[in-house]
Amino acid sequence: MRVARSPSELGPGPRAVALGTFDGVHLGHRRVLEAALEAGPEPTVVTFDPHPRTALGNRVELLTTLERRLELLDNLGVAAVLVVDFTLELARLEPEEFAEEVLRAIGAETVVAGADFRFGRGRKGDLALLGRLGFDVRPVPLLPGVSSSRIRELVRSGAVEDAAQLLGRPVEVDGTVVTGDALCPAAGSTPAPQRATAPRSRSAPIRTTAAGRRVSRPFSSTSRATSTAGASSSSSGSGCVTSGRSRTRTSSLPRSTGTSRRQGPRNHRLRL
Repeated sequence: MRVARSPSELGPGPRAVALGTFDGVHLGHRRVLEAALEAGPEPTVVTFDPHPRTALGNRVELLTTLERRLELLDNLGVAAVLVVDFTLELARLEPEEFAEEVLRAIGAETVVAGADFRFGRGRKGDLALLGRLGFDVRPVPLLPGVSSSRIRELVRSGAVEDAAQLLGRPVEVDGTVVTGDALCPAAGSTPAPQRATAPRSRSAPIRTTAAGRRVSRPFSSTSRATSTAGASSSSSGSGCVTSGRSRTRTSSLPRSTGTSRRQGPRNHRLRL
């Protein structure tokens, strides 16, 4: 999948463009993406970074980092992505200017978006306007009850299973796993605890993943996203967790080397 940061870098089409922020790439987003994939020309996504509401001074707890968003789009079969830098200058563009400077510049012929999608200065632009400008527009009906905002609410309240149903996959949290001193000489044991800490930025994702390796853990209604990975109701006096007794599946975590050398932090994606 090609990723570009400017229309000139992406080049001309023809293209079928799915237009939107796509935070979380949830089930509703997938309907939009599937319509673009079925439209014919090279399926392309035009998305925004940072999140438009963040750029306008609002706090947004993202469901996915940009990197993870691109991974998910690639997995769905998208051929190219244009990541538009959302600035106040971009927000002030008239809808017609956005259509010419972004969509027309990359050779968009078909434009697919959710039926309620708005863009341009004062949110005056919609698919009907793009149709009048000569684009083949294909509005996709909203999926009732499915939105990034609703999923954020569910995650914040701890209803992770319900959030996963709307996402179409487990809830994840991107962050850094900080290991202990690895003082576990016994075979079949893992260092404990290993805590995933999500970034504390205004647009910090409320889901987690690991760069290069995935850590899976079951989630119960009493668990929290910041729980330590590898925590157990039974641990040895040496500060190690016996893997057979752990409530958390730690099979993909690194085993102890039996040395006291401290390991550096690693980025991880946790599935809750």
